[in-house]
Amino acid sequence: MPKSNCPGQDMRFWKPEDIFEAPCPHCGIAMEFWKDDMKRKCRSCGKFARNPRLDLGCAECASMPRSASAFRKSLNSGLKTAQ
Repeated sequence: MPKSNCPGQDMRFWKPEDIFEAPCPHCGIAMEFWKDDMKRKCRSCGKFARNPRLDLGCAECASMPRSASAFRKSLNSGLKTAQ
């Protein structure tokens, strides 16, 4: 397995709640999702369901230009100090 420098994508840093169940929006049967699954196929009805708690971790910021990423960080730090 290649070494990952990003804890958000490295499964060694995942928490138990990063793998969870959610009901299929089509038939209601429980489906297992991992935090980085975009969608899963329901074993009961065969339809696809989007992950209600999709978390791409660092992948979201990695595709952003550096200036946008820095701006986002400054916004997040401002929110933390305001609370």
